[in-house]
Amino acid sequence: MNSEQADILDLLSGHTDDTTIERLAFECLLTNMTDDRVVSLMNILGWQGDFNCFAIGGVPSASLASTSLAIRKAVRDLGGEHVVIGTYGSACAIAAGDLFKSAKVPAIGTSCTNPNVTLGNDYYFRISYIDPFQGAVMANFANKEKGSVNCALIIESGDDYSAGFGNYFQKEMERLGGKATVLEFQKGETDFSTIMATIKSAGYDGIFAPVSIETAAMIISQARDSGVTCPIMAGDTWDDISIAQRTGDKATDIYFSAFFDAADESNAEGKAFVEGFKKWVAEDKTRIENNGGTADAISSVTPCGYDAYMAAVNAIEKAGSTEGAAIRDALAALEVKGLVTGDLKFDENGDAIKTYAVIKTIKDGDIVYYSTYNG
Repeated sequence: MNSEQADILDLLSGHTDDTTIERLAFECLLTNMTDDRVVSLMNILGWQGDFNCFAIGGVPSASLASTSLAIRKAVRDLGGEHVVIGTYGSACAIAAGDLFKSAKVPAIGTSCTNPNVTLGNDYYFRISYIDPFQGAVMANFANKEKGSVNCALIIESGDDYSAGFGNYFQKEMERLGGKATVLEFQKGETDFSTIMATIKSAGYDGIFAPVSIETAAMIISQARDSGVTCPIMAGDTWDDISIAQRTGDKATDIYFSAFFDAADESNAEGKAFVEGFKKWVAEDKTRIENNGGTADAISSVTPCGYDAYMAAVNAIEKAGSTEGAAIRDALAALEVKGLVTGDLKFDENGDAIKTYAVIKTIKDGDIVYYSTYNG
């Protein structure tokens, strides 16, 4: 143990509160400390056993600082030092990026689509496609498929995913000869009546809303209640059965991009995953509840998580090591055929090379396939 590592443990002297222990445990893990003293810190937090790999999930906080704190608190349940799987959200991923880079711990994002997640960070990779790609896909769909030339762009102020994705959609709409006008709302806002009134009075012929699952249901319901009838479109986040369940018969003319379609049987690995996942969910009442009350729905984020895990497994095997730097090098050169979301290879930024996206819609309270983009 070097002097820097010893200093980290010395900081605990005289402080036994959970916050200090959480902070120190997290710092120790990210500086590759896994000796008995670190295990003791983890035990105090209620975590038992060995730890080599951990995943990070949850809802992004309001700021980078609070998100970083939330990530540290994840040490209560999870611990690791060699490779990280996650996270799903761009804000969380961006907040944690420098931590993994400085500690030389590779992370594999599942569905964090903002380009800044991996940009300039040799230790962050991702399984999903990125916002410039899906922004262009959805703008072309809005313009060419739905005939929108004057679209309302509803985004959450200060949210990396919402603003970034919306920006790429807007640029592509303008390239196609249309336009997308930004209508902003604040985090936590639940009344969208003013925005709906603006959409009606301005005569917008489409809505693009790259927002959270919770906000999606409110926008759909309030749009239809206020008499707004134009198509409502979004991205990967909306591939969640709870949106269809919460909006009922108000969910008309709804379209969004997705990473995967469970009904697509052309990929043998994807078909096997769908069958296995549905069976696994159906075996447990809590799993069914957590899956929106059904064993049949599969969000496209789910196979992304599986493929991120398989990327980690393949990289560890290829590296022949569990050292972070060796796994990172293996990930950069990795090529895996036949994963659930397709063949996997990362570009120079650590982004999975993708040319395929699915467009889904909501019909009779269910999420169903609408069309495919492959280009």
